[in-house]
Amino acid sequence: MSPNLVRTISRSFLALLLSSSIIHAQRSAEPGVAIYRVDPQTSDVHLRVYRDGVLSTFGHNHTISLNDFTGTIHLQPKLEQSRVELNIQVDRLIVDDATVRRQEGQDFACRAARRAEPD
Repeated sequence: MSPNLVRTISRSFLALLLSSSIIHAQRSAEPGVAIYRVDPQTSDVHLRVYRDGVLSTFGHNHTISLNDFTGTIHLQPKLEQSRVELNIQVDRLIVDDATVRRQEGQDFACRAARRAEPD
């Protein structure tokens, strides 16, 4: 895994921990490990999928969003040893929702997204 990706994931993980979407659930049997439960009532997931490769000029970026999932965070004393477990039902994923595309900015504004919006 590239150092930049690890740094990005670590920052995202820290932001998730600091958000109001986390409920402290319990202490682990492992010394120093805390387990947090993701609050499904106040949480959502947004994934950004960027075009890439030889034919990237012919494609466009996509968004995938989800607001119906559960999960736990196992926070280790050394952050890099921590883990996040998300339970996601694939049939609940929302691809290219017009509102989410607008929220994600210009990289996701394209003709395909405008066609998907209601008149």
